[in-house]
Amino acid sequence: MNITILAVGKLKEKYLRQGVEEYLKRLSGYAKMEMAEVPDEKAPEHLSEREAEQVKEREGKRLLAKIGADAYVIALAIDGKMKTSEEFAAHLDALATRGRAGSSSSSAAPSASAGRCWPGPTSGFPSRR
Repeated sequence: MNITILAVGKLKEKYLRQGVEEYLKRLSGYAKMEMAEVPDEKAPEHLSEREAEQVKEREGKRLLAKIGADAYVIALAIDGKMKTSEEFAAHLDALATRGRAGSSSSSAAPSASAGRCWPGPTSGFPSRR
């Protein structure tokens, strides 16, 4: 199984980078791991709602450009539904064992061409057309 973690912006804090590197190393025994970052949109500290949506749209397009048409997408969001480590591990195990067809995911992907998405909150992602 290949797992790519996509993030907006760079981790600046040394301790966070070290933590990510440690977890990628630990997980590399179970899957091929890769971390990829897309540049964050430069914006003033205080944005109007419209400006904030435009920033999300541009950042979302950068993320989608890195997602293959046949990729299985798991969107993580601050306001998303929390899963336990055990639930997440079971989901990844099901993907590795049975593939997409055997998993019990919702179909709330940013677009149909980007695969299926679990757990689902994808606000801020533009449609992929």
